[in-house]
Amino acid sequence: MHPAPRCRQYNVRVRSPSSGRRRPSHQPHFVSAPSELPPRAVLISHLAQRLPDWASVEWVDTTGSTNTDLLARARAGARLPALLGTTHQNQGRGRSNRNFHANPGDTLTFSCAFELDIAPIALPTLSVLAGLVACETLTQSLGRDHALCLKWPNDLQWGEAKLAGLLLESAGIMTGRAARVVVGLGVNLRGADRLTAALGRPVADWSHTGSRRAVADVCADLANAWRVAFAQAADAWVEGVGLPDLPARYAQHDALRGRPVNVLENGEVQLQGIADGVAPDGQLRIRTAGGIALVNVGDVSVRAQAGQP
Repeated sequence: MHPAPRCRQYNVRVRSPSSGRRRPSHQPHFVSAPSELPPRAVLISHLAQRLPDWASVEWVDTTGSTNTDLLARARAGARLPALLGTTHQNQGRGRSNRNFHANPGDTLTFSCAFELDIAPIALPTLSVLAGLVACETLTQSLGRDHALCLKWPNDLQWGEAKLAGLLLESAGIMTGRAARVVVGLGVNLRGADRLTAALGRPVADWSHTGSRRAVADVCADLANAWRVAFAQAADAWVEGVGLPDLPARYAQHDALRGRPVNVLENGEVQLQGIADGVAPDGQLRIRTAGGIALVNVGDVSVRAQAGQP
């Protein structure tokens, strides 16, 4: 028998956190193409119907960052859950405080704020869970041979091209274990070719998926799915372990598993190995010559193999 691999913790750097069928009754008739945002007033009306018991559902023409706006409200004690979306976000933030910009209407951009009874130590795991739930939810509107997958920790990809980015942030603890979190998502709706040329890496948009699901429903589907998943996570959380079912669920959508990867910090390679799924607490497992390394933060890239550019 081979000895079990040693498991060691690896910290890069810790940071705080139509097909002729009748349309369903909730399908908005105003949408001319699934990859277009409908008018703001219609979006608000439709979302309010889909999210009737939410404390707040808003959509604005423009803002700096929906995450920043909801974080401020959550910290001020606003009633939750709440959803805030925008047609144009001009100070968007990604992981490690990276800023990004998109033209008005090019992305489905929104954030949701929740309050949940879970230990603060679980919040990094929720970030990975949020990406997984988004992938699981969007998959339901796609064909069997879709290319949607999840790149750790929570980027949504269409094959090798990035389709959406997600950011989960803590708004603090209110009373006891009542944690408030904000999860924001930006899904590319159009302009993939332009972004690919500008960024020098593959970018996808919603039109590539072939989904006929209307944008307003995609937004409501994700908001409801996160709400349910976070509540279930609060009940399923095992202290010192995490979420026992997370590794198996994540494996169904994992874009990295079995592939040689680099973990980078400030552009420098800190660790190399073979991606081996995630641990119950959401950390990335990497098989190395010295055993299993657990990575909780860092940029991960797939290493080019011999014969590849």
